[in-house]
Amino acid sequence: MINLLRKMPLTKAEITHELGYKHISGRLKKAFQNLLMQDVITYTIPDKPRSRLQKYRLVKGAAYLYLPCPRSIMNFSRVKDRHRLRLSY
Repeated sequence: MINLLRKMPLTKAEITHELGYKHISGRLKKAFQNLLMQDVITYTIPDKPRSRLQKYRLVKGAAYLYLPCPRSIMNFSRVKDRHRLRLSY
């Protein structure tokens, strides 16, 4: 989501489509809310959060926090305890 917003402001529907989803899922809604709360993304029309013309853009200076990681670091493998995750290099 962050990488998509690096290029230009997008609507929720456009982001959803680019990520390969047909509809906005609950997981995506939570992701939007988390990024808004952390001030990573912001509305293009802050006065009207429910506007049909609303788009999301990356906050200046927040993009460096979410630099792409190598895939090897992002590979998690499950261990016996479901609550623990282990990095596999």
